[in-house]
Amino acid sequence: MIELGFFYLFAVIALGAALGVILLKNPVAAAMLLVVTLCALAAEYVLLGAEFSAAIQVLVYAGAIVILFTFVIMLLNLGQEEVGQLMGVSKWALLFSLLTGAAIILIQRLSVGRLPEAALSTLGSDNVYEVGMALFTRYLWPFELASLLILLAVIASIVIAKKPTLPARDA
Repeated sequence: MIELGFFYLFAVIALGAALGVILLKNPVAAAMLLVVTLCALAAEYVLLGAEFSAAIQVLVYAGAIVILFTFVIMLLNLGQEEVGQLMGVSKWALLFSLLTGAAIILIQRLSVGRLPEAALSTLGSDNVYEVGMALFTRYLWPFELASLLILLAVIASIVIAKKPTLPARDA
């Protein structure tokens, strides 16, 4: 019963912070609320017994990826007019997110009893070993491809943010 209370508490925190990410005009504050959202999701993973996934959620996503987002935000140095243009997009993102969430809830409610039960772990509670074996055997190439895509995104953001230099005039 206490676990259910914690589940709802962390779910409300995650939903509130996620709405703040979409609705805030300040991109740095939105990035910090993204950290709160990801930490609340990590707490949900702990409640589900996936401690390794929770640790990766905090270290990789809440730590490294959001810091990368913050660096890109600072590097782009958006003015107020660009932030105002982005707010129109974020209202559509909010509508899309709400409709997607409603569709997921509807599909889940309609399919109760028709989906197979989740398979239990064959190795007991050592989910670190299972994740490691899956990551470095079956999912090695997608893992490497994802790291290359992240590197490409960082390089592209630097190229986009670079201000054009004016040629020097001879006096």
